[in-house]
Amino acid sequence: MAFLVNQKTLQEIKTLKDDKITATYLKMKPAAAAATISEMKQEIAAEILFNLTPKQSAQIFTKMDPKKAAKLIELLKKGPPF
Repeated sequence: MAFLVNQKTLQEIKTLKDDKITATYLKMKPAAAAATISEMKQEIAAEILFNLTPKQSAQIFTKMDPKKAAKLIELLKKGPPF
């Protein structure tokens, strides 16, 4: 029983963390978001982009190196988990 409670608590913490990161990227200008996302591990970048709206992701992709953007789009197409 304690294991299930701990698992639920950990999932709630992850959700809060993901929500906060998403909110941060929603407030960033596309060029700034693209610059930071370009430097991340692809899996982490894909997870962040997955949580944004398609319009916001597209704005970020247009500011990225096309090769990096293409690789991230391929990851997004596969879907989570990244």
